[in-house]
Amino acid sequence: MRIVRSLVPTAAMCLATMFFVSNSGCGGDGGGSGASGATGGAGGTGGASTAVTCEGAPAEHDLAGVWAAYGRLAVTLQGQPGGAITICPTDQIGESTMLLMVTMNRDPADPTKLVDVGAVLCEIELPVVTALVGTCDLASQSLVSTQIIAPVTLLDALPKIEAAPVGGTLVGADLALDRFVLTVGSTKPGEMMPSWDDALPSCIATNLGRTNACEANCVDDCAALRDDDADTYPGVTVHVCGTTHDDVKSNLKCNADAPNEPGTTLQGRGFIDMEVNPLFTGLAKNSCELEGTVDSEVRYRLVGADIYLAGAQIGVTSAIKSLPGFQVDPTQSRFRMVRIDGKYGAPDWKVDAANAATSCKTLLARKNEL
Repeated sequence: MRIVRSLVPTAAMCLATMFFVSNSGCGGDGGGSGASGATGGAGGTGGASTAVTCEGAPAEHDLAGVWAAYGRLAVTLQGQPGGAITICPTDQIGESTMLLMVTMNRDPADPTKLVDVGAVLCEIELPVVTALVGTCDLASQSLVSTQIIAPVTLLDALPKIEAAPVGGTLVGADLALDRFVLTVGSTKPGEMMPSWDDALPSCIATNLGRTNACEANCVDDCAALRDDDADTYPGVTVHVCGTTHDDVKSNLKCNADAPNEPGTTLQGRGFIDMEVNPLFTGLAKNSCELEGTVDSEVRYRLVGADIYLAGAQIGVTSAIKSLPGFQVDPTQSRFRMVRIDGKYGAPDWKVDAANAATSCKTLLARKNEL
């Protein structure tokens, strides 16, 4: 899982940014205290989908069991005013993907109702965005390809963060699940997630937010941050690595954990909280395969950072103001969900729904089948 986001600044430097969280997304909060957004996806899923066998299932469709869900989300990225960098070109179109393990049960008293529907987020990948310090110049060659990478500690933590069970309906072939909500790095959801106050002059200094101590004067609710990856830093930690053509040619290493040491042009760590809330609506082709549209917000807030660009420290406030916002077209966002428990002759991926961490590793290894 990786996360990519544009960060900050040196004159006439271009940032090509990717954000993956497994995913994780870049987005504008509107309030300037972090980044948030809604993501949706581009038509179709996966590359070459594997055909699903489904034999002996009842005519009314039985969805009880274990599923792998893969969504492709279509997003338009827009810049925020006042940032050190400018999205170039404006209103870029990107694509995100989301991979989840879903478990479903039927209401014994009403087969049209789905109950205790659970979801585990195994991966989310957000789009690439190109940005430029100063006036947009599409001919600029000063590109930095940047990835915000989820280290092993965060990857291992994601499957442990389960969404509260939801309900849903299956009327004939028409499927509608309630919205899942998965919050990472925070005990408070949505708009209440802690964030850095980038409007406060005293929080601009580049030496702030770089240690494992939450900056109580700049973060509005340090107590609500949750160290899901157990690394002692506020929220969860992602690695930021950005390379130029010369960096790649010289085979330079990204020293994310020691960004003050020589390495790639952009390197360091970001401390964030994040939330995704996918909503699946579609059709049951049979009891083993579902498809339709998916809509999901992806909110995340930067609550600290220890990042260097060309050997110079980047402040948390500067990083926040350089992030893009998301606009989503849910009607163009598609998902495919496949039964993976072997029932009715469907694929049997040998997953144990009670062991989310191991199950997610299996889903990640086989997601090309979706």
